[in-house]
Amino acid sequence: MRKVYEIEDERVVGTTVDLMELHRHPSGPVRTAAPSSGRDTLAGAVLTPDREQSLYIWEEGNMPCGPVIFPSEEMAGEGYDSFMMLDPDRLPWDAPGFRPYVRVLPPAAGKKVRGGIVMCSGGGFLMRATGTEALPVARELQELGFCCFMVEYRVLPSRQIDAAMDIGRVIRFAKMHSGEYGFDARHLALAGFSAGGMAASLCIQKCSNKDTPDLFDPAYKRDEIDGVNGDVMAYGMVYTFFGDPGLHAPVISVEELRRFRIPPVFSVYGEADPLRDRIEGCVDALAEADAHVSRVIMPGTHHGVGALGGWVPVFAEWLCRTLG
Repeated sequence: MRKVYEIEDERVVGTTVDLMELHRHPSGPVRTAAPSSGRDTLAGAVLTPDREQSLYIWEEGNMPCGPVIFPSEEMAGEGYDSFMMLDPDRLPWDAPGFRPYVRVLPPAAGKKVRGGIVMCSGGGFLMRATGTEALPVARELQELGFCCFMVEYRVLPSRQIDAAMDIGRVIRFAKMHSGEYGFDARHLALAGFSAGGMAASLCIQKCSNKDTPDLFDPAYKRDEIDGVNGDVMAYGMVYTFFGDPGLHAPVISVEELRRFRIPPVFSVYGEADPLRDRIEGCVDALAEADAHVSRVIMPGTHHGVGALGGWVPVFAEWLCRTLG
């Protein structure tokens, strides 16, 4: 069993702010802009590496749909107790016809490019809290030289494997075009917040290496992007864990974790996070499965705090060391 490397840094001060209040605001969660044209896809668009760009992940008529992976999916959201404060008449599930997309944010002008990172906001698989999670973190990472790929993956009523396939395709796209974005394909990381981290960890388990969407949807037609290896070199596990997101389901076992190609992991969560026991159980299991795990605990901090608490620059330094 490996030792969990504890990172203590005076910049990590924690926060008492509850960003979940923003998700209960009448205007709903902040969302990023979708692509302006249906032809703006990962496979077909002209890329603009020097400025922000939104791209649909799948070609029209070729978006794979997979099976149920976790038992809690059968509950159609009933297991997500922490989100039941939402008005049932305005649950922010995906509307019919939703097309997942990615927003690419290049490093700030004049900054040395240090690598790329695919980012997945949380939201209990009911919504994507991009405005309070991935976006503010990405803005800090841009200033530190990272090219960020924010994934607006599918949520309910889609399956969790669908979200994982969305993330996996963005990983392959980022590696395929890493040279155009100014970084080495070996310097690509993944980060997931809360439910977005559960989808990201499922991607590591089911959609990495050479595992492509046709394994889950035989009708899917492979393309050039699918020929790229889907592994990442580092994983930011932001107040999340590997396993079934149903709140009463067990964390994934050590035996299962040993079957997968787990990259070095940076785990960050709050001292007062209600999911702390599950997160720490996962961290211990990862270490027992011989994964390289570093951990930051934010004092006095609850769940869903996004970029607050001072952890982002510490994470960026860890990425630079890990990615080389």
